[in-house]
Amino acid sequence: MKTLKISVVVSLLVLSLSPLLASRALASQPTVLASGQGIFFDEFVTLRLFSFHAQEIDGVASGNAVLARPGPGDNLHVDINCIRVVDSNTLVIGGTLQKATEFLPEGYQEVFEVRDGGEGNDQDSLSALFNGTCEDELPFFLMPIDDGTVNVQVR
Repeated sequence: MKTLKISVVVSLLVLSLSPLLASRALASQPTVLASGQGIFFDEFVTLRLFSFHAQEIDGVASGNAVLARPGPGDNLHVDINCIRVVDSNTLVIGGTLQKATEFLPEGYQEVFEVRDGGEGNDQDSLSALFNGTCEDELPFFLMPIDDGTVNVQVR
């Protein structure tokens, strides 16, 4: 009889904690996921290669981005530390420049915008890299991705 009472108490305890445990499990899931890779031509019609992965979990953004122009020493590496949701398909992503060129020194805060054109749609786009943070209201000019994809998930 004592075992039955203990089982009932344990069962009630587990049931009462279930919503709390479920909300904690959901809280540790990414609320924003974004990734992309491919090529595009910038505003100067220069071929650019890009790759990025960003996520936000419990309000903390992380990830990395690489923007490159074919040629020696022209690769930018950004450690992502902020994401701003513009809408369900568009994000502003920013971070600290870790590897830079002679024109952009390490440590600068850089930001870019991405847009997911939808499944099976060739309207994915990406902006150039700008000096600033996710909070800055910059006039991003989105350029179509010529080959590659951008995927954005906002939960």
